[in-house]
Amino acid sequence: MFLRITYVVLALAVLYLSYDTFQRMQARHALMAAEDGYLSAPADADLTVVEFLDYSCPHCQSVHPILTEALRKDGRIRYIPRPVSYLGPEGLYAASVVYAAGRQGKFMETHEKLIGTYQVLLNNDPLLRDVARELDLDADALKTDALSPDTLKKIRENDHILKTLAQRGTPTYFIGKKMVYVPEGRLPTVEEFLKMFNEARGHE
Repeated sequence: MFLRITYVVLALAVLYLSYDTFQRMQARHALMAAEDGYLSAPADADLTVVEFLDYSCPHCQSVHPILTEALRKDGRIRYIPRPVSYLGPEGLYAASVVYAAGRQGKFMETHEKLIGTYQVLLNNDPLLRDVARELDLDADALKTDALSPDTLKKIRENDHILKTLAQRGTPTYFIGKKMVYVPEGRLPTVEEFLKMFNEARGHE
């Protein structure tokens, strides 16, 4: 009887580990996949950097210009921003607006606008219309698409990928295939990002 219970427990453990491995493989594949218009990449890009961020996260806002300068200086990075909703409804709605803007071909522009000058968009129609006007977006379509199930699904998928692969907060950076970086305690420098990019290339 004891041996039978042991075998059952071991079998369940193997099944759990197999399922966990499968989930991680799926998340790893989804991590690096992005449609045109939802990333920036020069023709000669040789490294992918994925940024998980919450638009309402002050640390994300502080690190982003440093990352942007590092991407500019390196010049060979395929950059994929993945908004998540870790900090509540404000960040979730901002992420929804960014993905809704993607339907109008302005995902990256809206991403840069909101992470660079974040203000609470939730229930703030005049501010949302100001953003739409500045980026030449259809404000009514933006509001409608921001609340669509397809938009919410994209954000939940990002949440799932981050939880599966890192289980950490924001910002979190996946640099290449093996490096995960979470800036904690202080802001990174441009030079530190550039060093990580080059180290990651050595592991590709």
